Amino acid sequence: MNSDGKDIRLGALKGKVVFINFWATWCLPCRMEMPGINKLKKSFKENGQIVFMTVDTDGDLTKSSQYMHRKNFDLDVFGLKSNLPEGFMPNMIPATFILNKNGDVVARVAGAMNYAKSDVRKSLERLMDE
Repeated sequence: MNSDGKDIRLGALKGKVVFINFWATWCLPCRMEMPGINKLKKSFKENGQIVFMTVDTDGDLTKSSQYMHRKNFDLDVFGLKSNLPEGFMPNMIPATFILNKNGDVVARVAGAMNYAKSDVRKSLERLMDE
């Protein structure tokens, strides 16, 4: 559920590429990668084939949403309402998972990364073309 009360089930996103980032406001590497994630999302603004989700691991959705607003990031923040599938919850943050259109995890990134790099965008475009 996001701060607007909107629920999203991963199964409902089949047919789309899904970018999921687990983070926390207290995590410096998480905060450092947010500008790149925001830039990446903006580069796909007109593309309905991809969904970007940031998942608050603080358990304080209001605080995380306020952080995004304060930084002028156009990233929806979600909290978990149920358990994630086995092997999906990261054991460290930041952690990013990319799902293909079938809902399969095709990439896992543990730790901070610069998501504004062109090769990341190209990889996501290839997934959308599959």
